Amino acid sequence: MSQSTLCISCSDLFEGVYRPLDEFIEHQYIQHNDWISGWYKEGWRIMLDNRSDAQQDPKLHLHRAVSGLSRSRHSCVLCAIIWEQLQILHATAGVDFGGDVFGVPLILPGRTSAWGLFVLAFLYVRQSEKNTILPIYRHELRGLQVVDMTTPSNIGTWPSGYNRCESLSRIENWLREDTPSRDVQLPQRLPTRLLHFVPPKDIETARGVRLVETSGLDRSTRYAALSHRWGNKMPLRLLEKNIKEFSHGIHWGDIPKTFRDAIELASSLDIHYLWIDSLCIIQDSKEDWEAEAALMGSIYLGAYVTISASAADDSSTGTMPESMLRYPCHVTPTWTGFEDFEELTKPLRVVDRASFCYQVLLQPLFKRGWVFQEWILSRKTIHCARDQLWWSSNLDAKGFAFNETCNGYQFEVLQMPGAIQTMSLSELYSMKSDGLHRTRLSPRMVWVHVVEDYMTRHFTFESDRLIALAGIATVYQHFSGAPDDSYLAGLWRHSLLQDLLWTTQQGRQVCPPQFYRGPSWSWASVEPIHYPDPRFSLGYIPEIENVRGHWVAAIEHTQVDTNTGSRFGPPLDAHIVLRGPLIKAYLSAQMVDVSLPFFDDPSKAAEFFPGGIPRYVTSSLSFFRHTSQSGPLAEAEAESQDGIESRIFLDDTFPSFCSSEPIVVYLAILGLGNKGEGYALILVRGYNKGEYRRIGYVNLLEEKMYPWNSRRNFGVLHPSEYLQAGDKAGFYLYRIV
Repeated sequence: MSQSTLCISCSDLFEGVYRPLDEFIEHQYIQHNDWISGWYKEGWRIMLDNRSDAQQDPKLHLHRAVSGLSRSRHSCVLCAIIWEQLQILHATAGVDFGGDVFGVPLILPGRTSAWGLFVLAFLYVRQSEKNTILPIYRHELRGLQVVDMTTPSNIGTWPSGYNRCESLSRIENWLREDTPSRDVQLPQRLPTRLLHFVPPKDIETARGVRLVETSGLDRSTRYAALSHRWGNKMPLRLLEKNIKEFSHGIHWGDIPKTFRDAIELASSLDIHYLWIDSLCIIQDSKEDWEAEAALMGSIYLGAYVTISASAADDSSTGTMPESMLRYPCHVTPTWTGFEDFEELTKPLRVVDRASFCYQVLLQPLFKRGWVFQEWILSRKTIHCARDQLWWSSNLDAKGFAFNETCNGYQFEVLQMPGAIQTMSLSELYSMKSDGLHRTRLSPRMVWVHVVEDYMTRHFTFESDRLIALAGIATVYQHFSGAPDDSYLAGLWRHSLLQDLLWTTQQGRQVCPPQFYRGPSWSWASVEPIHYPDPRFSLGYIPEIENVRGHWVAAIEHTQVDTNTGSRFGPPLDAHIVLRGPLIKAYLSAQMVDVSLPFFDDPSKAAEFFPGGIPRYVTSSLSFFRHTSQSGPLAEAEAESQDGIESRIFLDDTFPSFCSSEPIVVYLAILGLGNKGEGYALILVRGYNKGEYRRIGYVNLLEEKMYPWNSRRNFGVLHPSEYLQAGDKAGFYLYRIV
């Protein structure tokens, strides 16, 4: 039964004797506590030491010391799976096993849709001086599924062995299959430069690599594109001074290992050209970088395949570290104690349903902003992960992927602390420009998912955030059927009023941003702080039409000027002109310091407070009427947290205007809900007449809006506060920059 990929301890797990857990609780072999009792009532069975007398003197089987798993994971696939799960448990729940802690195997028999034939768990214990087992933690190996390998469909899905040559053959066949997204209207041209490589002449000769200009190549030339992290180690770079040298040849020994591995993989797939940003863009030329960055979307969309260095920390790491996780965990149990479950004696395979998430989607590479565009635009991607090669296309459902020991499976995409939001690429590519959308989502909600996912990604330079979205915006426009002039600095004209109500509960890292990145009305103007649990919302409210509400503002004019001439480029200057209700108000924002005696570790404050600073901002709004009677008509107070009846969301976590004195603001009411509640932008005056800048968003409930809803009377603004008076009381024409 035992496989060469399993250690003796893990082989014993499927050959041992199991007894109901409640027997050990009743005879006090295990110290009782509440969560243990919940387990034995469910029918768990615990493994005995086969050297003890199961009737007279039963002893529990101790699988391995937790400290020993760090060594055994290099020679046993199941130990590697358990170790991975414990690392995630430590990172997400803070569970730490110190000292001599052992795992006792438990099995919960019975087929379920999520777990398969049984559930595998470990009871982590210490042994007391009186030989009583002291339970410390119970751990169900979540994400594992036990598959019946006598079923034909499972046999076809889960190959019995690992073979790199066979894997490369499968990938070649997969690459030949057409992907129905080749009609995207991006510039059909090759990158300006590519790396060309030829096989070595003999075993002692290094592979020849040189930089080539593509102007002389056929437009149908196949090339691969590399998606990678620069990390903390500067990679080999193309500079003005070495262009000529690289065009004659790049010494194989000078090429970093990650790049060499990518070249070898491409060559094994009969691809002889590779695009790598650091070697195909002149890194000390601002003009060349800007020109090539504008074409980045077409580079990845036009690539025959993208090679993603998911496991590489930088260019020197290499793409394929050795790991036992690449081997399948196939076993045929010969255990006792499950005679009432005949299917538990069949050949089976232990599958980690979350492995695509762990090995690819949760890796540092996928948290990078530029990589988000590369991933979405790449028709097909080969992920060089820590365990093995994975591959997927942009039309696959969320989580669907192949790997070297799997012929296609819907892997689970987890949502956990530390996980980025992950949209389904098929949402974007299932839209049709003829209006017959194959996705269940509206075009607007597809873009909402794009932006909410994108805002969880990191940039070395936040000024790149709109630049790195240009290719995705082009693809979205093509598939959604949006008009050519409808893209507005990260938003779209057809849903502009709705999307102006974006919120970011993370705020900015700097106030204001050091450099202009976009108009204040665009989400691109903020610099998000990245927490373990990222939160960004584009359009906080539901579709107003769906709640029988209505828009009260109208768009009069929009203008976005870019520095590239392309409407998708970074904006130099932008504004919108709206016509609608504009209400003068007073905003108070006070910073409250929080004492930290309730934190064992002050560093834990980062989990609760922006940037780890133990303070928060409490905000309140007051409305005043310009009459002989002074005083507030209505007041909306909020502390920017759930459960408050009127919610204020300031774009800045720690506003520069925090003080005891209120400041004058203006509420631009954009829409009303079916109960009369208002959805408004919080604005401050700009430099010019009728000009404003956004600083936040507020949702005002019906009672706060009653004076305006009933009498349209919150006072009259001074002519300097608007561009033009509207045709209704309280309505004005105004500009937001």
